[in-house]
Amino acid sequence: MAVQKINYPAKSRGDLWQASEANELKQVINNNADELSALQAQVNERINVPALEPVVEQESVTAVIDPNVKNLWPTPVASLSIQFEPGTQGKVNEYKLEFTVSGSAFQLTLPSGVIWAEDTDWQDGYRYQVSIENNLAIAYGWPTS
Repeated sequence: MAVQKINYPAKSRGDLWQASEANELKQVINNNADELSALQAQVNERINVPALEPVVEQESVTAVIDPNVKNLWPTPVASLSIQFEPGTQGKVNEYKLEFTVSGSAFQLTLPSGVIWAEDTDWQDGYRYQVSIENNLAIAYGWPTS
């Protein structure tokens, strides 16, 4: 819907209002408000503010995760097996994981087709963040102690 303008001539002090003029004024204001709301929704949709992305605490070591959500395992894990929910076509769909490795034989299983920027040497007690976008994965770990 395009922005609308009021069509009747400007009023001066003492001019009488016609009911049709008042109704037109209300209609134009409401339509423009709807237009502004739609534009605001488009702006909000295009802005990707990481601080506003939800965090989902995961309990299971087998999970199907949504894109554009930080998936957090609050307790250390010995392995993870992850599948991806389909993302929104035409949008950036990033799959994010954060977990602490428990044990020296940690294994992360991701959908086929995911390739790594470099091999990760999972270390016991390290906290990792993993990001996968367009089947391209990166990981970085930090010691927890």
